[in-house]
Amino acid sequence: MEGLEVWTPEPRKVAAGGIEVAVRPLPLGRLAPFYRAVRPIAPLLAGGAYTLAIEADTPSVRAVIVAGAEVAPEWVDGLMLDEAIRLLQAVVAVNADFFRGRAAAALADAQAEMRRLFGDLTGAPTGPDGASSSPSSPPGAPPSWMPSS
Repeated sequence: MEGLEVWTPEPRKVAAGGIEVAVRPLPLGRLAPFYRAVRPIAPLLAGGAYTLAIEADTPSVRAVIVAGAEVAPEWVDGLMLDEAIRLLQAVVAVNADFFRGRAAAALADAQAEMRRLFGDLTGAPTGPDGASSSPSSPPGAPPSWMPSS
């Protein structure tokens, strides 16, 4: 497609449980389960404390691996600790890179387009550059694009 950048990331391959698992960025259908699972252990994962995350909340770690690596929960239960850590690290790394890079850029573009189309959603219209062209509406007032009742 002309003018459209297509980027297909290479999967990160991890040997675990006797097989090679290809870890890819999460598709839309697995985002919600992933976010629910990662939320309670995110500070530990962000600090690289994978063993502490496993100790503190094994069910969340299991759910992160299941959602992030597209593997069965029962299969995850049979992993050795080192395999679980390597797989968890791959899931976190692949998706952190994806969300910081590609998804962040798409979200910024979408937010700019929404501001251009609808104002800042507080009622203030915006100019072509996305900047507010008038003061915000009072708190609780409907956005300017919303029909009055």
